[in-house]
Amino acid sequence: MVEKIEFNKRGRDKKGPAPVDETKKAEPEERFDLNKFNNQSKERKTKPVSKRGKGRPKKNKTTRTIRISDDAVDIINAYKQIANKETQDDAIIDAFRKAINDNAITKDQKNVFDLLLDVKGVKAFFYKNDEDIKEYELLKKLKKEAITNNSYETIRYEIAYRFGKLLSYSDDTINTYIKDNNEKEY
Repeated sequence: MVEKIEFNKRGRDKKGPAPVDETKKAEPEERFDLNKFNNQSKERKTKPVSKRGKGRPKKNKTTRTIRISDDAVDIINAYKQIANKETQDDAIIDAFRKAINDNAITKDQKNVFDLLLDVKGVKAFFYKNDEDIKEYELLKKLKKEAITNNSYETIRYEIAYRFGKLLSYSDDTINTYIKDNNEKEY
């Protein structure tokens, strides 16, 4: 048989409850100051950033996230190194440019590629060699300077002609486009 256990509850009430000290309100070490916060934010924004962390987008650059394997990232980074490109974006665009210029895709595929970029609103400029991009940059600079100096009308034809040559248009096509263009920038 199991022995019966009894609890002795006598004499408990004589002690009474243990005393509880009054809880004092906690005070923060420092209160939030909106002016100080705004000043700190301004300081952070004005400090130059010497080097960005891995995977951080450039300033004023919109980005999206895609998932690619670690092997693909390694391939992109390796190409980035050998092509001497600053970012992964530049390396990928350079690889596409070379594939297009080396006729690795058919003309029909190139047309669809251009159409898809246009539908998405992507302004891509593919060029065959570095001299083409230098010529393009020079034409943009000439146009800007001519508009600033109010001399654009005198060199408009030359700029348009050289730009048409960059786009591999024939002389007749360039002249037709220039003649038919009624939108003149000033």
